[in-house]
Amino acid sequence: MNSFYSKFLAIGICNLLIASLVTNALSNFDPQISICVFLFFSLLIQLPFILQVEDKFRVSVVALSLAFSWFYSMVCVYQFDIMPGLDATRYYDFLLSYNSISDILRDGIFRVSENQDNGVLSGPGSYFIFGIPVHYFYLLMPSKNVYYIVILNNICKMLLVFTLKEIFSYLHSDKYSFYIVVLIILSPTITYFSSVMGKDIFIMMLCFLLCITIIKFLSCNSFRQKLFLFIASMVLFSYCILLRPYSPFVAILYSLYFTDYKKYIKLALLVTAVIISYFTLKDLAVIFNWPLISGFMYLAPNPMQIANYSSFTLIPALCTVGVAVYLLVKLVNIKSIIFDSLLVNSFIVVFIFSAIMTLVGFYSIDNQEGSYELGRAGDAMFRKQLLIIPMVMLSLLLLMRKSLNED
Repeated sequence: MNSFYSKFLAIGICNLLIASLVTNALSNFDPQISICVFLFFSLLIQLPFILQVEDKFRVSVVALSLAFSWFYSMVCVYQFDIMPGLDATRYYDFLLSYNSISDILRDGIFRVSENQDNGVLSGPGSYFIFGIPVHYFYLLMPSKNVYYIVILNNICKMLLVFTLKEIFSYLHSDKYSFYIVVLIILSPTITYFSSVMGKDIFIMMLCFLLCITIIKFLSCNSFRQKLFLFIASMVLFSYCILLRPYSPFVAILYSLYFTDYKKYIKLALLVTAVIISYFTLKDLAVIFNWPLISGFMYLAPNPMQIANYSSFTLIPALCTVGVAVYLLVKLVNIKSIIFDSLLVNSFIVVFIFSAIMTLVGFYSIDNQEGSYELGRAGDAMFRKQLLIIPMVMLSLLLLMRKSLNED
C-alpha cells in the first residue's frame, strides 16, 4: 500500500521540480517552448513508474505511446484555443484576480456564509476549490501566463496513468492494466483536455485516486492502515464532491467493480432505475435519453455530426467511427462474445454513469428554465464523459476475448 502512495508522491514532486526548473530557465521564451521541453523530460521519467523496465516489448509500446502523446499535446497547444469556453475564461480570470491564498480563503468563506444567509447550503464553488491548487502551482511558475496550465494538467495526467495502472492491476490479468495505460496515454480526448484551461483532468486524477484509496481500504486488514485510508478517503471524497458533485460516486462505482463487492453493482443499478423512474414522472424524455446517452459514452463525439470532423474533435470522431464499426461487427457475430461477470458489470457501470449524466443534463436544463427534449443531453457531455472512458475502454477490450482463459 505504502509503495503506491510513495511512488505517486515521487511522480508529482519530480514533475513539479522539472516544471519549475524548465519554465524559469526558459522564461524569456514563449511558454509553448517550456511546455515542449517539460513534456519531453516528464514523459521520460514516467516509464520506470508504469512498467517493469525488463519487459522490452511493453517498454517500447509505452515509449511510442508517450511520444505520440507528446506530439499531439504540442499540436493541441499550437493549433487549438487554450480557453475554449466560458468556464476556462472564468478560471483564468479567477487566477488573475488573487495574489495570495489568504484572499482566496477569505472570499471562499464569505461566499459560503452568504449562501447560508440566503438559505442555500453549498460550498464556495469550483472556482475557489480548483483555484487553490492552481494558485500554489503558479507560485512555481515565472508568470501567470495561461499556457502554464498545460504543465499542471499533464502532471495530473501522468498521475492519472499511474493510478489507473494500479487500479486495473486488481483484475486477474495484468495485460488489462498494460492496455489501459497505453490507451489512456494515446487517448486524443484526454490529451486535448490536458492541453486547455480547465479542471477536468485534475478532477479525473482525484476521482481515481479516491477510487484506489477505497479499493485499498476495502482490501486492507490492518486497523492502523484502515484508519489512515478511511481518513484519506473522506478528505478526497469531500474535495471531489465540491469540485464535481457526482465524481466521488463514480469512484465508488469503480471500486465496487475491482473488489469482492462487485455484487452490489446490480443493487446500484436497481437504485439508479428507481431514481430515473422518479424523474421520468417529471419528464418522460428522461427514460428515453438514458439509453441514448449510454450509447454516447461509446460514441463520443457524435460521428453523425459533420461539425465534429474539424478542430479538436476530428481525431476523437475518427476513433469513434472505428469503435462504431467494431461494435457493429461484434453485434453481427454476437455468439463470439463472452458474457461473463467482468463484461456484464462493465456495461452496468457505464449504464449507471449514463444515468448520472442523464440527470445532470436534466438538472442543467431545468436550472436554465429550458425545454428538456428527447435526445438532448443538456450539458457538456463530451467533456464530462472523461470519468467513464477507462471503463468504456475495458469493456471494449473484454469484447475482444475469444475464451475465458484470456483473463
